Formats: sequence, C-alpha cells, structure tokens
Amino acid sequence: MYCIQSINYTPTVMTITPSFSPQNVWIQVHYAGLCRTDVMAAKGIIPVPKDRILGHECSGIVTHAPKHSTLEKGMPVTINPLYPHGFLGLDMNGVFAEHVEVPEHMVIPIPTQLSLQKAAFTEPVAAALAVLDCDIHTNEKGLVLGKGRIAKLTFEILKAHGFQYLQWSDAIPQDRFDFIIETNITSNDAEQVVHALKRKGTLILKSRTYTEISLPTKTIVQRELRIQGAHYGSFEQAIDLLIKDPIHCQQFFGPVHSIHDFVRHFNDQEEHKIFYSPLNIGPSCVES
Repeated sequence: MYCIQSINYTPTVMTITPSFSPQNVWIQVHYAGLCRTDVMAAKGIIPVPKDRILGHECSGIVTHAPKHSTLEKGMPVTINPLYPHGFLGLDMNGVFAEHVEVPEHMVIPIPTQLSLQKAAFTEPVAAALAVLDCDIHTNEKGLVLGKGRIAKLTFEILKAHGFQYLQWSDAIPQDRFDFIIETNITSNDAEQVVHALKRKGTLILKSRTYTEISLPTKTIVQRELRIQGAHYGSFEQAIDLLIKDPIHCQQFFGPVHSIHDFVRHFNDQEEHKIFYSPLNIGPSCVES
C-alpha cells in the first residue's frame, strides 16, 4: 500500500503492508484533501511520530465493516477526524493512503447524490459551520478576517445563513464591528483586532494555531469584550449543505493529483483545496 508519511518533517511516499483490525472499518480512499494542519505536521510545527501517515479530510468506499455494523461493504462514506484520544492523521494514521482503518464511530455515510469529491470537503465545511454556534446574530455587523479559502468559506457559509452586514478582508478596516472572526491571527494583529470591536463585541478564534498568541487583556477587560472559540459544527449539517450547495463549493477546489504529484505540491494552497486520489485521477482533473 502506498501512503504519505511524515519522515524527518517532510512528506514522503512510502510502501507499507497494512495490518488492519477486523473490529474497525476499512475504507478505500477516493479523495483526500490537503489542509493547513497537514502542512504544519509535515514541517514539524505540530509534533507527530516520524512514520505517521498524514491526512484527515477524505471520502471513500467501505471495503470491510465489523460484525453487526450498520455500515456495509461498498457504502460511500466520509470520516469525522475527532476521536476521544486525539485527531486523525496526527495521533493515529490518516488518509493519505490507498486505504485507511478507523473505528466505526468516526465513519459517516454519505448520500449517493453527493459526489465523492464534494464529500471529501465535509470536514472543512463542518469546521466553518462552528461559527454559527457562537453568540452572534444575523443583524449584527461582522468581519471575517483573513485571506484564502478558509476565510472565504467561513464568509460564504455565514452569508448563506442570512448574515447581511458582513465583510471579508485580509486587513482590518477602519470600522467597528459587533464580532470579528479571525482565521489566521498573530500577536501583531491582536491589538488592532481588539480595537476594531465595538464595546462588548465578540472575538471568535477560528484558526487552529499551534503557536502562542498574546492578547491585550487590559483592553479586553476595560471594553468588556468576549472571546469564543469555534471548533466544529455538525458533520451531518455539513453534508446537507454540500448537497444543496449554496456556497458553490466547486469554487474552492483545485487540482486532483496522484500520490507522487501530490507530494510535490505539498504546501498550503491558500486559494484552493488540492486533492490526492489513489485512483490515479490525472492532475488538474476536477469531478463535476
């Protein structure tokens, strides 16, 4: 089996002989998307074992299900990468491989009307949907701060859910907002971000940074600001959104690569999501 492992902080194509447990679900990977988290793991920013198989966004077909499972062989599925003791592709082997093995509770069936490439985008959509669980309202003035697909996806999802007074910018406008959603904040930005909020405004932390960020606590206290984290929304809601597709998710998709080409393009493509397919779908191919 081909897979992409982190070897000395570089992504490397390896050949391994899998040894899967019959108690888990085995999935033939059809599409796997590259994420900022994968890049940070490959660079050593996120520590992982040197032989860890990376990747956590995927779709595929069940090739084995345990006894008494509600899943069946041949069923199209995606994966929720969260599990009680960690995260897929960091704390357990991930999806940059021909096959992946996960516990049944992580597997989510997908309707047949959803293409497998769109299904591989479920995890990013579920992550962006988390902002809807924060204490923000459609009649408030908001800002999605950042550039690239993560910021744009968050912006499109909020617009699709009725947020009319919303801006998207990679710079902080000369304005005041009820809420600001950051997608790649640094300590250098924090002071400006805080001052761009109205009194009692809300700062929503969306990025999964693995570096420490300094926040101006005195200003936060004096202006009675709130800080909320946004982790994940519902994966089922994400699938429903992808089927209805008010966000036109195809706009976020870049090329599909075979495993060796995928490694050569293994960097964080901010504008578009690039995919790996073990099925040798040619470069620059995008499923309709």
